[in-house]
Amino acid sequence: MDEIRGSTPEAWPGLYLRAVSCHAVLRNRFTLSRAWRTLGSGDPAGAVPAVRETLLVWRQGFQVFHRVVDADEEPLLALLETGARFDTVCERLLGQVPEEEAALRAFQLLGRWVTEGLVAAPR
Repeated sequence: MDEIRGSTPEAWPGLYLRAVSCHAVLRNRFTLSRAWRTLGSGDPAGAVPAVRETLLVWRQGFQVFHRVVDADEEPLLALLETGARFDTVCERLLGQVPEEEAALRAFQLLGRWVTEGLVAAPR
């Protein structure tokens, strides 16, 4: 992600972002993340609460990662899937968080996606 790190802040709105192809957004009727963590530790999973939860699953090399998706992040992942400019992601975020928090949240999400390896090299 040297392209992002090496760009000036003025260029960020025009950055074209897209998710890597080896990812999936799973919308579940149950809280599967707790069971997934428990099973990974070797303990029995127990009851799985019937509470809706969205998981993001992706791969880096042969290693698989997963985490719960934040409510404000879920619609933005749909943009990344098809590809979108960063300013479009920011505009969509404005409808979900207070305006004074939107810029900070957009940069938090971009940083998370880059760190996790979810964003393919921008064009």
